[in-house]
Amino acid sequence: MASSTDHRKTILLPILLSLTMINYALTLTLSALGISDVHLMLHFSHVNIVIALIMTIYLMIRRIRNNKLDKGFVYTVIIAMTFAAIGVASDLARYLITNDRLDDTSYFTRIGVLIFVSLLGIHLIRKRTRLAIDKERAVVMEKMAYTDSLTGLANRAAFHEKEKEVALNKTDCIIIQLDINYLKTVNDKHGHAEGDRHITKAAHIIQE
Repeated sequence: MASSTDHRKTILLPILLSLTMINYALTLTLSALGISDVHLMLHFSHVNIVIALIMTIYLMIRRIRNNKLDKGFVYTVIIAMTFAAIGVASDLARYLITNDRLDDTSYFTRIGVLIFVSLLGIHLIRKRTRLAIDKERAVVMEKMAYTDSLTGLANRAAFHEKEKEVALNKTDCIIIQLDINYLKTVNDKHGHAEGDRHITKAAHIIQE
């Protein structure tokens, strides 16, 4: 959820992780020493789950307030959280009604959390894929902007950018100017397709 809302550096993550580890350590230690039973300490796990849900809601509200959240993501989170909340509520109700007679007190919670994580995972994959496509498209567009489509050499725009770079850095450079002989004659006598081949061959010589 922190990743989905671009709040990966939030202080909430280490807080929740610490609470979870403390809860786990206490439950394991006290049950191993025979001081308490796992079922009697489940309330702490329930509190931990509720805190996680509250943090999730907080992250989403914070993102919405920044006007950076798309509607598709909001709907995904609402649906995902509904499943998670139903799972947690179902297990809480089952536990409170039957108390410690249950063999599995987190069955529906696991299903709800699995659906929650799966839906957010699908959203993240789609988001990352879209970003990767946009990045690739930007690279292609930049290449097209500074590359001559016929020869594959850098074009006039690239030359001007290089000029600016040389002027800005005040670096020494050598400029060599080349001219293709008889290009007009080739175009007139043999056609522009042959003229293009003439230019392409000259470009290959320059590259080599």
